[in-house]
Amino acid sequence: MKVRLTVKKAQTGDVGSDVVRVAKNDRGDIPRWKVACIACNGQRKRVIVLGQPNAGEIWMDLDLRDDLDVEEGSAYEFEIRPIGCIGQVIMLATSRNPVVQTPMLIALTSLLISVLPLLLPLIGPCARLIRNHISHFFSLINGFIGGLGS
Repeated sequence: MKVRLTVKKAQTGDVGSDVVRVAKNDRGDIPRWKVACIACNGQRKRVIVLGQPNAGEIWMDLDLRDDLDVEEGSAYEFEIRPIGCIGQVIMLATSRNPVVQTPMLIALTSLLISVLPLLLPLIGPCARLIRNHISHFFSLINGFIGGLGS
């Protein structure tokens, strides 16, 4: 959804949280607390979307304004669109806010640890195969070096 919005300062509690506030009618079918992609001036950013009462305005902090190359008080054409599950995970794992980022990193680490036992049966045969090839390689080198001494 493309919409022309005037950039305003973020509320104090939203600073550093990758949060933008956009009136319900200006964000289409994107509900509150969902991750969306906003684009402006050829720049894209994944953000958490919340509401605010003033139609025609988008509230964002200085970091997001810098990322999107916009200035407070000016109006710009924004594209706001929902993103999929993978995009949400990426946004949450790379958020500037450690309160958002840390739980996601813990969840991803937990997922990796839970998948590791499923991979162990595959790692064993692969490790033996690699060890056999390395052993064969070194026996060839030893044979070659031994042949040089005679």
